[in-house]
Amino acid sequence: MAQASATPQSSRLVRYLQDLAVADAELSHKNFTDKLGRLIDLTDSIYLADALRGLPRLAFTPATTPVASCREEFLQARQAMVEFIAGCFNPASSAPPFSLPKPDPDTLLDDSGGFAPYQKFYALLQSEMDFRIIKLRRRVRQAVAAYSQPLAQLAALDTALGDTLAAHGRKSLAAIPRLLGQRFLYLRQRHLDAQMELGLEVEDTPGAGAPDQTSRWTQQDGWLGQFFREMQGLLLAELELRLQPVLGLVEALDSEIERTQ
Repeated sequence: MAQASATPQSSRLVRYLQDLAVADAELSHKNFTDKLGRLIDLTDSIYLADALRGLPRLAFTPATTPVASCREEFLQARQAMVEFIAGCFNPASSAPPFSLPKPDPDTLLDDSGGFAPYQKFYALLQSEMDFRIIKLRRRVRQAVAAYSQPLAQLAALDTALGDTLAAHGRKSLAAIPRLLGQRFLYLRQRHLDAQMELGLEVEDTPGAGAPDQTSRWTQQDGWLGQFFREMQGLLLAELELRLQPVLGLVEALDSEIERTQ
């Protein structure tokens, strides 16, 4: 399979999509300001301008208790989300919130519906990540804002930017299941082609009319087993991307604590 090149500055998510040959856009950091500006409409621009003008006048109320370790909370939350994703792919996991859909004959034979359960599964995990990270980012932002005046300004700016770019971010990430669908169809067709080369008709392929044999597809060397591993890897790469704004706040707080102490 041909692999698209990725710049060293590309996020892990972009590189992963390019490695799966479902995204051929190579991102560049040139003219970043102009590209960012095209994402912000007039209303958002006014909102951001007001937020920036208000930063010097921002009231700062220091925390009455020592600021908790945001890095420790961040690491624990990230580990919990990684384990959550892994649990959803593990058949032995006890009552995972979202279970990986089990294949049936339509997975191989239905052009329109074969991928649908996995698209829904991926979207559900995206929603769960979004929910958890919003809560984590809010808690970290509050801790950051209570440490010093400069960090209070940073937290206010993070709030304004987060509110402005949230809709665009969700729209962009919502395109990932569609790209993943291209990969699903590619792997499925490669499996069908291999069966034809062996002289097997579609009806004779494992699982067609015999649901108990679909487990062959999910084995280590099966086409669906490979797809599951790639889908899990893509979710972890997306998690890393979603956590970057929170990590930025954590690192800013660590830097300020080190400077002041």
